[in-house]
Amino acid sequence: MTRTPFSVSHAVQKLAFATAFTLAGSVAGVAQGADVPNPNNWQDVLTAAEGQTVYFNAWGGAPNINNYIAGSVKRLAPSMA
Repeated sequence: MTRTPFSVSHAVQKLAFATAFTLAGSVAGVAQGADVPNPNNWQDVLTAAEGQTVYFNAWGGAPNINNYIAGSVKRLAPSMA
């Protein structure tokens, strides 16, 4: 049986990135004391987050994770404008 190479580090990076962005909208709403949007309705999450600032701290500042996130932000930012 041939195994496909699997990078645990890459998988963990993707999971951390996805989890952080999923939680960011609801955490921001809770911190403000606002109604928490339905996380199953992404448009509700976007509407509730409109005009808010999200601060993101991942992995305690590990350089490799920070580089991954910075690259992802650059790729995703134009689609989020």
